[in-house]
Amino acid sequence: MQTIKVELEGRIESLNTKLNFLIFLMIIALTLMNPVMADIIKSFLK
Repeated sequence: MQTIKVELEGRIESLNTKLNFLIFLMIIALTLMNPVMADIIKSFLK
């Protein structure tokens, strides 16, 4: 039972990393396609 739990935690961590990477790529794509989006992101970072 413990080995299954460890394996599932590893898979969840892997999926979390992939999801964060995809979100990052989506933000970059939106910024490249829409200059107004770049201004919005700049306003959030200030």
